[in-house]
Amino acid sequence: MDRRLRNRILIFLVLAGIVVFALVRLTGRQPVAKINAVTPARENVTSSISSNGKVEPITPFVVRAQLDTFVEKISAVEGQQVKKGHPLLELNVKDAEAQLADARSKLLRAEYDLRAAKAGGRSDEAAKTEGALANAVAQRDRMQRNHDALQIAVRAHLGAAINFAAGSVSRAPSVIQKLGLEWLWRIKEEPHLWRRYWDDGRVLLRLLWTHVFPLAIRARSRQLQGPKHLTIADAQTHDTITLSLSGAATDHSIDKAIDIFRYAVAAKKKIRINLSDTRFIDARFLGLFLMLRKQAKKRGVDLKFIGASPHLQTLFDLNGAGFLLTLDQSA
Repeated sequence: MDRRLRNRILIFLVLAGIVVFALVRLTGRQPVAKINAVTPARENVTSSISSNGKVEPITPFVVRAQLDTFVEKISAVEGQQVKKGHPLLELNVKDAEAQLADARSKLLRAEYDLRAAKAGGRSDEAAKTEGALANAVAQRDRMQRNHDALQIAVRAHLGAAINFAAGSVSRAPSVIQKLGLEWLWRIKEEPHLWRRYWDDGRVLLRLLWTHVFPLAIRARSRQLQGPKHLTIADAQTHDTITLSLSGAATDHSIDKAIDIFRYAVAAKKKIRINLSDTRFIDARFLGLFLMLRKQAKKRGVDLKFIGASPHLQTLFDLNGAGFLLTLDQSA
């Protein structure tokens, strides 16, 4: 066998081995996975995915009232579908209608006055002006005539002023007056005055000891603690407005409180002033409470102060306003 034939046989054997190896590898693969096919059906989704997000309307609408008033009627409820033009609520416009009528009457009056002014003025106003001018001239002439005779413009009867002027009681020397001891001279001149001065002095000392000094100490202590602002929160039900005062109720917050109290009284609901978070209250703010009580009583509104701490009750008592905490305004 020649060499060329041997090479051919060797190549054939190598190729046959490769084919056999490939067949063995192919026959050793994993079986093919089976796929089950089903027909889809329309059903409800019974599972959901929770996620964070924000729901926003495509076309948002903001509703604002064009005037300060109250809601008269609500025509829709939460979740109800409404169409364009459907009324949501009705506002009380009685005050606005009255103001409009008043403005129209003033406008007509102004137009009439304008036409009269362009025509030379109304005869009645001209006569009134001439009368006022003549009266003013007469008063000026009379005052001018009496000017020289008026040696003392005003004399008031204060204390013993008439007795001093008549000379029945002598006035204290200037030195005693400057020292502020003229009351002692009055006792020397009129001994019966000692009892009145004694009674007045006892009342003054009692007021100083029981009211003035304690209030001054508390006011000074609050100043050392630094300024504290006042916040007023309101909560309403169908028949009650509760105003909760937090912080220091002082004259710095008067203007804000006045507006809120006016609104509460105008609502004609029961008013509850919650003082549970009020840390301090000064005399001016207590005066505002007294004005609030007056307006509430005038309009028949039930007003009560609730939640006052012992410290706050003491401040009310020291200022002579303790009756506000126990007053039943509806009685």
